[in-house]
Amino acid sequence: MEENGDILVFIKPTLEEKNFIKENFDISDHDISSSLDEEELPRLDDEEKFFFIWKYPGNFMNKSDFEISSIGFFVRYTKIILITDYNFDYFKINKIKYKSSFDIILRFMEFTIKHYGQHLKITKAMSKEIERKMNTSMENKYLVQMFNLSESLIYYQSSLALNYDAIVKLHLYSKRNNFTEITINSLENLKIENEQALKQAEIYSEVFSGLMDARASIVNNNMNQLMKKLTIINIIFLPLNLIAGIFGMSEFTTLIGTHNIVIGYLLFFIGLALTGIITYKILMKIEKREKGKKK
Repeated sequence: MEENGDILVFIKPTLEEKNFIKENFDISDHDISSSLDEEELPRLDDEEKFFFIWKYPGNFMNKSDFEISSIGFFVRYTKIILITDYNFDYFKINKIKYKSSFDIILRFMEFTIKHYGQHLKITKAMSKEIERKMNTSMENKYLVQMFNLSESLIYYQSSLALNYDAIVKLHLYSKRNNFTEITINSLENLKIENEQALKQAEIYSEVFSGLMDARASIVNNNMNQLMKKLTIINIIFLPLNLIAGIFGMSEFTTLIGTHNIVIGYLLFFIGLALTGIITYKILMKIEKREKGKKK
């Protein structure tokens, strides 16, 4: 941390750094905790000193869900203090040309909204890949991945909606404090971009929720197709096992004798056929009775 810089970024600040922030910039413990709390809602507090909380997505790390983090902006004199619990390198890799501390906030907000859009594109691509695997799979892991994506979209949708409210408040703040026309127009553009990202997240969320049942049915259908193939195999081998069992009964041949072997086996097959027909009739009557009870 460069203490003489215009931008001071505190990532997961230690107790010593928190004390430094409180002593030098008059920032309370509550505001510091709010900046580090992932559940904190985006808001603007400009009653005494400027304090702005914003929600932004974490980097995608090859998994099926995404993290949402909070960041607190504090404007004190000519300095801007950023406090967050997520380790990001935006200010290390981006050289920002700014005329005021407020421009830094606008640039980061613009970067965040674009980051949301990129993650939504990744979510859509992952959904198609999971759907492709699901068409031939009978495992539940792809359904779980789809559920995680759907859950992430809900968090994105909520964060974008809350960020939109924060932009509206910031827009009103800029008008009250006679900000330049360029800054006010930039906030209006951010409102439009955030609203577009929000609508995109809403569409994806609706599509995901609508297709979850259909994709679950695909997995069940794949299982049914497998059971159907196994049943066909059993049906093919069942008569063969039956024939092998019948002609392998040496006790039956001894009972009927060698002279009556043809008549004996003929009567045996007739008995098997009658037994099968009677069993089939009984099962049909039971099924009809069960259907009558349901009606």
